[in-house]
Amino acid sequence: SFQYTLNSSNLLYPREDKEAHKLFYACRNCIHQEETENKCVYRNELMDTASEITTIIRDIACDPTLPRTGKECPECGYMEAVYFEQQSRRSGRSDTKMVLYYACANTECG
Repeated sequence: SFQYTLNSSNLLYPREDKEAHKLFYACRNCIHQEETENKCVYRNELMDTASEITTIIRDIACDPTLPRTGKECPECGYMEAVYFEQQSRRSGRSDTKMVLYYACANTECG
């Protein structure tokens, strides 16, 4: 979550005191700074869950612009897949996430 100064409501940015080995939140508009309680500055959550979307175009495996990987297809066992990412918004929530979709590169696969 974002941190703000109490008086002026300015956004506080993470700043490191390298000599003291401490992390602070500091205002860029004034001299206000405060030591952090939470040492986490950035969090990147990766979820490895399989899901299926049914709107993948059949000819997506023939698209030469899409990157390819050596993932095995659970349907036919083919050892190549194309992949792409798409932004997804969860129902009823304001946050968005990037979802990585894989499609079998075997044109005979269902």
